Amino acid sequence: MCGNKYSVSFDLMDGGCYGNRSACFCSSIINLHTNHPSIVLIDLIPLIVFGFFYICLTRKNKKKTGVENSINKLNDRINKNADFAKRIGEGDYTSPFMSLGDDDAFREIITPYAG
Repeated sequence: MCGNKYSVSFDLMDGGCYGNRSACFCSSIINLHTNHPSIVLIDLIPLIVFGFFYICLTRKNKKKTGVENSINKLNDRINKNADFAKRIGEGDYTSPFMSLGDDDAFREIITPYAG
């Protein structure tokens, strides 16, 4: 090993301990990683962090989409009942009624948060 035995960056600047200061070839990179296996872990840290955040954000977006869909369904049902009430108020008693029970409304909002 050349240079300071505790300095990985010194080995890189020294051409991977092979005296080649002009370029950093694949063989010198492989030899450097072979001599210092901890560099492999350091090189993988950005990939691990990216994977972690990708998984977290994907889960968050799925949950958010589920809540948005539930709210949209609930708003549609409320609008249908408001339209029904408007027609009844105008004197149209032949309109069909679609019940929006309290349990259904509660279930539409709470279900996405339960899991």
